[in-house]
Amino acid sequence: MVIAERVLKITWGFAIASVTCWLGYTLFIPLIAHWFSSDLSFLALILGLCVSLLFIVLVWGLFGYATSVVAAATGLILGFIIEGIVWCYRKICP
Repeated sequence: MVIAERVLKITWGFAIASVTCWLGYTLFIPLIAHWFSSDLSFLALILGLCVSLLFIVLVWGLFGYATSVVAAATGLILGFIIEGIVWCYRKICP
């Protein structure tokens, strides 16, 4: 069960980190890049960042939770498969 738990944690961590990077890349980076390349006012930038942050929180609340559940289930399944392989290997090659 120790191997399954470790695989679950690693899979969950990769999934959550990739969702966080994806949200930041699709929402914040274009807004900041657009700020330096146009005549966007500072107030518009702050408003855009606040709206993006609100959107990230809302999406993270729904999509992040779903990703967390799916990643945990996938990690647990992969962990049990790997643990079964290790158990078989230890039985065959003591």
